[in-house]
Amino acid sequence: MARLLHVCASPRGAQSHSLHCARALLTQWQTSVGDLHIVERDVSALAHPDAHFVAASLRAPALRNTTDHAALALSEQLLEELDSADVLLISTPMYNFSLPSGLKAWVDYIVRPQRSFVSTPQGKHGLLKDRPVRLLMAAGGPLESGLQQDFLSPYLCYVLHTIGLTQMEVLQLPNMQREPEKIAASLDQAADWIARQGASLRQILAQAEV
Repeated sequence: MARLLHVCASPRGAQSHSLHCARALLTQWQTSVGDLHIVERDVSALAHPDAHFVAASLRAPALRNTTDHAALALSEQLLEELDSADVLLISTPMYNFSLPSGLKAWVDYIVRPQRSFVSTPQGKHGLLKDRPVRLLMAAGGPLESGLQQDFLSPYLCYVLHTIGLTQMEVLQLPNMQREPEKIAASLDQAADWIARQGASLRQILAQAEV
């Protein structure tokens, strides 16, 4: 059975445009693929890494004690969820041109030296198995013509590449706090994109089985 991890970063629940589109995409994928196990991870209120986590993550694995392992327990859980998934879906709003703090906390838990990447003379090398990533990102205002800078999707692309995930595709949902007709236009574009994703997922899973 194929496994999908959905990381949801919006704290707005049913009012979230990114979550609404993610639910539509998951429905499309389940209809297309059938046997799909979905793991939901809400990171909107995820506790931020503290000093104990930072110290433990930087300590050599052979030198870690019981306190270190306890400090790394949540990180290990999040990494195990990610590592067992065939596909990663991230749905998130864009806050102040970048990531909500809960999503940044998730990134900080999964990007760890000697666990998800190693440093080499040629730069950082990812240790996780590559897999497709789909990012659904909602923005309150326009993103075209440089009217509002998107630092979120380039950052996520870069940081996930650092740990070995290189296949990211982005759906932007601009103008979600603008006039109704602009919201409708973005949702229409999202619906077209979602409709094409069923065949895309079938191809992804077929290639993974080869």
